[in-house]
Amino acid sequence: MKTLVRIALLMSLSATLTPARAESFNPLCATRRITFIDFPVRFFHILKKLNRASSASNETPLDWMERRFSKDLDEPCLWNDFIFLDQSIYFEKSDAITSDAVGLLRLRDLAFDRWITSVHPGLPVRGFGKKFKLFASVGKLIRRPGRYLRHPEKYPEKSAIEKTLQPTTPFSSIFSQDALATASDPQTRQTLSCLRGWLDRLSCDRNFYEVALECAQNDRSAVLRALGVFASQRFYLARDFSSESFRKDRASFTDGASIYFKMETHAKLCGLGSLLPSSESSATADLQTTKAYHFYSTAYLAWRLKDQNINLRRAKDDVLALEGKYKNYIRFFGIFYNVLLDNPPLSGTSGDAHDTRLLENLGFDFGVATP
Repeated sequence: MKTLVRIALLMSLSATLTPARAESFNPLCATRRITFIDFPVRFFHILKKLNRASSASNETPLDWMERRFSKDLDEPCLWNDFIFLDQSIYFEKSDAITSDAVGLLRLRDLAFDRWITSVHPGLPVRGFGKKFKLFASVGKLIRRPGRYLRHPEKYPEKSAIEKTLQPTTPFSSIFSQDALATASDPQTRQTLSCLRGWLDRLSCDRNFYEVALECAQNDRSAVLRALGVFASQRFYLARDFSSESFRKDRASFTDGASIYFKMETHAKLCGLGSLLPSSESSATADLQTTKAYHFYSTAYLAWRLKDQNINLRRAKDDVLALEGKYKNYIRFFGIFYNVLLDNPPLSGTSGDAHDTRLLENLGFDFGVATP
């Protein structure tokens, strides 16, 4: 009898405590910092824990994560929330979490905003670590632009492209000097802040480029700078610059990065064409990608090159060839990650070369035509 009573008491106590334990447990906080390198080998383990925690609360994983966002979390937890969602989307594992693709994208955007706000302005942006530095170093060995820069008279177009882009590896930020020179500019800050606020509405009632022109007071070059430099490379500018630069121009770097992610969400809901100038809508109507940044970064590069006294036809060929090499490098690692994530080898970023190539082609011509 005493044994039965004890069992009953334990069951009662367990029923009382289990919801509380499920409520307090966050699998994205109870794990070490997720990185770009180890995400594919940790995805299924974290997903299993996430499903278990959300089931204990009788919620979907998406609802469970969104509710957790109302709580105070430290920076490593916020980073893990963001990077888990972002990489799940990037490698097309969204369906494993929810069927609401736009809902997941919006949650990712919120997770990024919460994380980047939590980063202390006096500290470097974290989340990459030694593994990433080693990974990037391999890219540095592959990219050897030195001969172009040493002999600009022999390679005028290639030299101009390298000087303007200033990439170190396929994973480095680009246009870094342009970003540093314009991040404090009031027009840059106003344009970025205005665009971020408009994207938060998530409305399909207007063309994004036309809104950008309004935000920049019809300055087309300011639009290309905002979208081609600050909103075309995730948060790599904030990552690669010193803490002093990040603290000084935090608004431009964070707004630009936030716009990058929100543009992807907007394209998923409203279509890629809604993000591009209306003159490009018919040429891109059949594209499946949501990566409008390929258009705007190439447009900005072309806009910068056109006044450098070089042959623009050859420059266009060199730009597309360079971006093709970058895509091939990304495709190689993408296939490897897809295998680890049980995806078809050419899914996601490994299989969208045609779409991105077309966007870059159109972007170059648009940049040359921009006054």
